[in-house]
Amino acid sequence: MNADYGKCTPSEAESHVYVELPDQALEAAREASQIITVEFVPKTGRGLLSFYQKTEEGRWFLQIDSARAAMGKAGIGKTKEGDKKTPEGTYNLTQPFGILDDPGTMLEGYVKVTEDHYWCCNPRSAYYNQLVDASEKKDFKPIRGMDEKLINVSAYQYAIFIDYNAECTPKLGSAIFLHCKAAKSTTSGCIAIDFELMEFLLKTLKPGAKIVIY
Repeated sequence: MNADYGKCTPSEAESHVYVELPDQALEAAREASQIITVEFVPKTGRGLLSFYQKTEEGRWFLQIDSARAAMGKAGIGKTKEGDKKTPEGTYNLTQPFGILDDPGTMLEGYVKVTEDHYWCCNPRSAYYNQLVDASEKKDFKPIRGMDEKLINVSAYQYAIFIDYNAECTPKLGSAIFLHCKAAKSTTSGCIAIDFELMEFLLKTLKPGAKIVIY
């Protein structure tokens, strides 16, 4: 699909081809009606993002096909904090946020970040791998160079938390997002896509959507 996102919906699928999901997404399909897949291409060090939606008849419709995505500098298969890898596997898409106003997402709890919003990446903190409003959590003491001040990261115009390490296990890794592209061709572990596609996905995704990275 070209950059003119959102011109078709699952209800209009009659004019499009139904597809079979990749094998890696079959387990996610048991629960989800919207699935993003990201296939890592070792030759390029980048990913190909596709977006599938299920119709009311239970068939799958490919809405975004192989859009380019920046991925972790060290590839996929994240196992620890700071390894520069993107996680591999199936995850939920939760906690939308951004520097810009809510574009109208159906995901719950969009946060327009301020000077007080951080993502805690300190494994010793009780807030590890969580969004923190420092104006409310007086015991949170951000560490420069470790905890991310979200408003200072231009790629976070729009972002969604990929719930890798949702249990917040120390040192397992933190701050893995689907977010807008920045100047670099790789990330520290996140998945970065064009602004227009990120905005479209935020407007289209519903609670329960899954992302499958392989």
